[in-house]
Amino acid sequence: MTNHSHLLSPTRAGERLAVLVAEDNAVNMEVARFHLADLGCISTGAVDGAEAVALLQQMPIDVILMDCEMPVMDGFTAARRIRALEATGQTPRTTIIAVTGTDDPTQREQCSAAGFDGFLSKPFNVAQLRSALLVGTAENSVAPQHCPDNTEGAFDRAAVCSFAAEFGLDTTPVLIGSFVKLLKESAARYTTSDASRNAAMLHALSHKLAGAAATVGASGLAAVARDIDRACKNGSFAWRQQDARLAALLDTAIMAFEPLATTEGLTRFLDRGAIA
Repeated sequence: MTNHSHLLSPTRAGERLAVLVAEDNAVNMEVARFHLADLGCISTGAVDGAEAVALLQQMPIDVILMDCEMPVMDGFTAARRIRALEATGQTPRTTIIAVTGTDDPTQREQCSAAGFDGFLSKPFNVAQLRSALLVGTAENSVAPQHCPDNTEGAFDRAAVCSFAAEFGLDTTPVLIGSFVKLLKESAARYTTSDASRNAAMLHALSHKLAGAAATVGASGLAAVARDIDRACKNGSFAWRQQDARLAALLDTAIMAFEPLATTEGLTRFLDRGAIA
């Protein structure tokens, strides 16, 4: 794995770049911190905006990778609070990069209004993250990733292989294990909420699933979750047309990815081109 640490410089001489990752999705959190370690950065995690604001006041932070949609306090509110702290001299100026899984063009305007310095789309690779950390401006946009036309399958084999090549046989099963845990939790919540399923519940669930699924290469699930997320956000009832499909893809994705959560299963998949 290539080390890019010489490209990144912190505000404090002689120290590594300190990055705070504000992300409520455990899979995306692990992936971001893995990339940051490869870049020679030190990182700290926050599961919501409120925790990010609190940590910023407790430790030196150079850059914040801020997920826009989180529970307790979203990224927009957190960014505004941080800028308010800076304006009163309570904290030094910190670069805040918006990290989002949506391709909604209006979100860029929201980010700018909230005080973000940059915009990074999920899923991102280490090169895209490095560019965001180096530039830290709104012009440093990463084009949204699109799933292949065939979204019925549980995964995009090429994407899974690329994911495994990037993280290696030691780390990939751990990351996929976190993804499978999210799938099972989502499936359980989906089943128990069958009678009371609504747009608010589906929005929260589909948004989290879309980001994690796209990251690991679960293209079919990512595409459907993204469609539901967009419909719920826009106040459309079109999510009902994808409701049953999402439930089916959750079960399919669990069966497809669970064997890859071990080194042996992942190796067989890469060697034979099929899930054992």
